[in-house]
Amino acid sequence: MLRLVIATLLLLTPAAAQRFGSLTREFLELTESQNRQLREIIEPYYAWLQVQQDRAGQVELEIQEEAVKTPLDAMALGVRFAELEAIRRESVERLAEVVRRRQAVLTPAQLIRVAALEEAYRLRDILQDANCESILRTNPERACGVISVNLNTPTGSAVPTVTIWDPSVPFDPTEPIRRYLELTPAQSAAYLRNLSVQGARQRAAACRVAYGEQEAKQELAASPLLPARIGFAKANSIAARRLIASLQEEAVADNQALLTPVQLLRLQALQQASELVNTVNLARQYSLLLPAASRAPVFLLSGIFGADPVGFCAFPVSEAQ
Repeated sequence: MLRLVIATLLLLTPAAAQRFGSLTREFLELTESQNRQLREIIEPYYAWLQVQQDRAGQVELEIQEEAVKTPLDAMALGVRFAELEAIRRESVERLAEVVRRRQAVLTPAQLIRVAALEEAYRLRDILQDANCESILRTNPERACGVISVNLNTPTGSAVPTVTIWDPSVPFDPTEPIRRYLELTPAQSAAYLRNLSVQGARQRAAACRVAYGEQEAKQELAASPLLPARIGFAKANSIAARRLIASLQEEAVADNQALLTPVQLLRLQALQQASELVNTVNLARQYSLLLPAASRAPVFLLSGIFGADPVGFCAFPVSEAQ
């Protein structure tokens, strides 16, 4: 996050100011003398900001190195996160001083125009709402009531198959994979039972991640910064993330233990096919394969091999097929 904030500020380098600030300079009607004074104020700040960005990048690398150590060193983590927050705070303070000094260069008439810009910025949410209420004359093509249509020329005559969902039938994304593997009713019931238990454990670990990050956020907003408390919260979050990864590995092992040797071979073929997805897309892009006319329903492979824990779901055992 800190790097994103600093990178955004660095967009306003002297070269970028020449490119993106022309409308503002015209609106304020700045003189050449004012432009020169404004550059003299901002350039030292940009130089300082570049140094801080480099340091922040180094600290972020150090945090990544600390995050993979066992055991976790909460103080080492806390000191580094505290340094990042200190850099962020100082950049905010310095920028506020730069704004004050640059505004001092402006005439009273120009400051009135700056105030108008600040008021427009404060009203941005209301402006968006008013646009959707159709009471503004400005930029009507972006109003909420304007119909958006796709004017792109179709690439082929094939009409994709449209799947109509029946609300009375609960969607079970594991059904296609269970059918592909030819799981028996007993295997399906055991697999769905595993998913229910594994999903609950992973959700509990995910809550620990969220709690640790919330604690860290509160400590990073406090004054003075206390590295020990920041590091303790961050260490708890990292430990919970590691637990999620280990739970996923355990889930894969438990679910694969349900399969027969023949089913494991099918699963291996599916794994190999998934690794070729990028290659298939490239073959379509570079005219070796035709684009797919339609896409089959997407199904989850949760708890069978290396699926993203975020997509890990639990399903009722009674729905086994």
